[in-house]
Amino acid sequence: MMDVDLPPGAQPVDGAMQSEFVAPLAEAAGVAFREVAGSEIFLQTAFRISTPVDFGDRSALIELTFPSGPGALVLSVTDTAAQALASRVLAGQELTLDGPLVDDCLGEIANVIAGQGKAMLWGTDRHYTFGTPRVASGPGRAALFGSRLNWIVLRFQSELGPISLQITEVTSAK
Repeated sequence: MMDVDLPPGAQPVDGAMQSEFVAPLAEAAGVAFREVAGSEIFLQTAFRISTPVDFGDRSALIELTFPSGPGALVLSVTDTAAQALASRVLAGQELTLDGPLVDDCLGEIANVIAGQGKAMLWGTDRHYTFGTPRVASGPGRAALFGSRLNWIVLRFQSELGPISLQITEVTSAK
């Protein structure tokens, strides 16, 4: 991972959380971007933070249910990256990429990340089920995060720009 500026209050992810949770989710995100959008992403950093960080312009949230309780996954990108992703997801289609269609594409990528992560975490105490994506852009995005606390943030870089994946931190169900 690369050295990047961290937001105030960010803490490093310990070795066990790194290998048991962050690495599988980073791989899940890599598979999703590669398979759905033909894009390679590279993990820059991962850190813990008590409150969500406002990255990007557009976010897709998926509710997760862990053995230890409820959680969430939030994928955030810039508007430029969201447009580029939608163009790639819908390559060959003669469609106008309006806001709702771009949102649908971002939600689909978040859905694939959640599905890949679920498969990679199968058999662990961090395995989860998940719901349908909700996408928001602009000032209303903060409402997606709600009052959830304790997030693990994965920051990626790609040819499309920065990408953020935030997941509520889960405790062991054991």
